[in-house]
Amino acid sequence: MTEKGTVTYVVELPMCNFCQTREAAYDAKTKQGPWGYMCQQCFEKHGVGLGLGLGQSLKLKSAKSKPFLDCVASAEGSFDQKVKACSLKTATMSQEDLEAAVMDGMWYPTCPYCGASTSAEPDAEETYCDACDQRFKIINPYF
Repeated sequence: MTEKGTVTYVVELPMCNFCQTREAAYDAKTKQGPWGYMCQQCFEKHGVGLGLGLGQSLKLKSAKSKPFLDCVASAEGSFDQKVKACSLKTATMSQEDLEAAVMDGMWYPTCPYCGASTSAEPDAEETYCDACDQRFKIINPYF
């Protein structure tokens, strides 16, 4: 599993701002100060690292246009059974998650559909997964 805040999902990879010949693999802060898109080689030369406030590796987002409708269309059983099977899954915030969210100002629940870590405001009631575009409910007993 990757460290929280080190991956961001994009629809397409931009070109490297430095060499402008390769696709970027990172969106990161540079040793010179500003942020930029960088390929692997340019990141090794100009990047300062990965994590919150430093940079993220870029991953292509999976193409799912209508996850709920696709799920209902492929599920078995009556319409009510299909809807129940395709209803939103949940992620529950723990006491440890709350403490980290207070420090970071952000919570990183694990998507119940694909297992990727995604970002959410600590008081959010639901969020979309950055990786699979699935929406899921957040159960937060502290808010």
